[in-house]
Amino acid sequence: MRYVVLGAGAVGGVIGANLHLAGRSVTFVARGSHLDRIRADGLLLDRADGRHLVRVPVSPALHRGRLVRAR
Repeated sequence: MRYVVLGAGAVGGVIGANLHLAGRSVTFVARGSHLDRIRADGLLLDRADGRHLVRVPVSPALHRGRLVRAR
């Protein structure tokens, strides 16, 4: 199963990062500077088992249920 997280803020970021760390296929949808930061730096997740840098695909939008790839 593939997961798309609409909005990779505090809640969506934690849920998506944990799914990714569990071996699931995850893509985030984000906008603006948040999109740029996730692309450049990934997401840093602090958990009881340590700090994890999560790098997952991120898209600026959905169009008719499909991810839009920015160029």
